[in-house]
Amino acid sequence: MQKSYSQEYMATSLGISQSYYARIENDQADISLSRLSQIATILELPVSKLLPLELVQHIESVSHSQVGNGQYLDQRVQEVQNAHYESQLTHLRQEIEFLRQLISSQFGAIKA
Repeated sequence: MQKSYSQEYMATSLGISQSYYARIENDQADISLSRLSQIATILELPVSKLLPLELVQHIESVSHSQVGNGQYLDQRVQEVQNAHYESQLTHLRQEIEFLRQLISSQFGAIKA
């Protein structure tokens, strides 16, 4: 099933401007693997479906993987995305701990 989201919807979902998203669609802007993964997630597609077939085939041949149809690339993207999420979670846990300590010190100062 093909999605037909507007550029405005896609841009808002990605947290970017509509004009920048239009540049991405028209191949006038370079994007990161992470951004490509975000777009694929919104469209509910594997990343390999957003890349030219020749590139997917090249990546598959370079990987010496027996897995075809872009599955190796999708697996690598998932690994990168998971590492990014883990990094974000670590940062958020540290921020939560900092805020807890700040609240505790402020609450203690108010009680005193």
